[in-house]
Amino acid sequence: GCDHHGTYSQRPHEFAHLSVVSIGRNPFSHIVSQYEYRHWAKNPGIALDELLKAFPRFPNLSLIEYLRLQELQAIRRWNISFDKAGIGPLSAHFIQMFARDPARTFDAMRGGSIEQLSDHLGSVHFLRQERLRSELEQFLMLNGFDPERVLSTRSIGPSNVTVKSKLWSQSDIDGNLEYQVVAREKALFAFYRQIGIDYSLGNCVFAPNN
Repeated sequence: GCDHHGTYSQRPHEFAHLSVVSIGRNPFSHIVSQYEYRHWAKNPGIALDELLKAFPRFPNLSLIEYLRLQELQAIRRWNISFDKAGIGPLSAHFIQMFARDPARTFDAMRGGSIEQLSDHLGSVHFLRQERLRSELEQFLMLNGFDPERVLSTRSIGPSNVTVKSKLWSQSDIDGNLEYQVVAREKALFAFYRQIGIDYSLGNCVFAPNN
C-alpha cells in the first residue's frame, strides 16, 4: 500500500477520523501531462535491453508508444495483466492511492476481475483538477475555514506545472487512441461518473502548462 505520494492506506491511525481530500483528473489530460513531464525517460522501470527491444527509438516515444510503456511499467510494478477489462495503468495507480487495502485489491484483480472501483476505495472527496481553485475554496468554506483567509489564496500563482512542448487539443488524440484509453481505463471513467464527474475526450481541458 506504500507510495511516495502518501496513500489512503498510509494514513496514521490517530488521524483516521479526518476527511481525505484529493484531486480527480481527466484521464486524457493526465496521460498527456505524464507524457510531457517525461519522468519515464529517466526512470523507465524496465531493463535496458528489454526497453530497447520494445522501443528502439527510446526515449523518443510517440504518445501511443508511451501508453504501451505505461502498461509494461504497471505490469512489473503490480504483477497484474492488462487483459483484465477496464483496469489500465491509471486505474491501477488509482487503486494504489485510494484503496482501503491496495494489496488485497490487487490480489482480487490477479484472481479474476473486480466489479467496480468503489467497492475497494476509501472515503475520499475529490476536487476536479480543472476547477481546483474554486472547488477547494468551496470545500474549505463549507468546512468552517475563515472565508477571508481562504480567498487570500487567490493571489498564489500555480505551482508544480509541466511545461509542454506544444499546445495540445482534442485533435491530437485520434479515434483509435481515444478508444484505447477509454477501453483500458473503463473502471476509472466509470468511477468518476459514479461520483458525478463525466470525463471524456470531448470535455478534456488541455491547458498549456498543467
